[in-house]
Amino acid sequence: VTMPLFSFIGVAVTAATVILYGEAIWNPVDLVSRLAAEEGSVWLGALAMMAIVVATLSTNIAANVVSPANSFSNLDPRRIGFRAGGIIAALIGILIFPWKLLDLYQTWLISYSGLLGAVGGVILCDYVFVRRFRVNVEALYTEGSEYAYGSGFNRAALAATLAGIGVAFLGLASPSLRFLFDGAWFSATAAAGLVYWWLMRDTARTLGKLEGAR
Repeated sequence: VTMPLFSFIGVAVTAATVILYGEAIWNPVDLVSRLAAEEGSVWLGALAMMAIVVATLSTNIAANVVSPANSFSNLDPRRIGFRAGGIIAALIGILIFPWKLLDLYQTWLISYSGLLGAVGGVILCDYVFVRRFRVNVEALYTEGSEYAYGSGFNRAALAATLAGIGVAFLGLASPSLRFLFDGAWFSATAAAGLVYWWLMRDTARTLGKLEGAR
């Protein structure tokens, strides 16, 4: 719940700065500093910074710590639990000086994350339209099951992902198509999902018949 909430607040506030200041101030710290200076209120700055801390704790940490915490725990489950794995991930996160790295690869990170929309499009389409909200958990761990595909790879998923990324990169070919790259999360997701559905339509019909027979 908090992730989409704070994402919406970020978009809405940044859009408001264009109206108020004539420029998009996307960094909340910069905006808080400017507002506090204009109002001459230390308490306003302190309250806003507390909100930023809550947003970071409830979204960034929740989204980015779970995976490495599980990974460290899986290295030695008897000695490293999920909590210890999270602490290890947090300590490494501090030691790599992320605020320094952000200055170096921020542009690359935004582009890379946008292209992940193609992956999301495949996952959503497979779950919603192909398998109709059904996941066969046992088959996920069974050789030769419906998830085996060809040599362990779903070629339709790979092709659809590449198609979604290709559509996003079309935005770099012409200024009139720039919106495809800037909105890669949407363009790549839609393109990959449509291509995946087209390639998997026979599989979707087969799975639908099997489900109906059950």
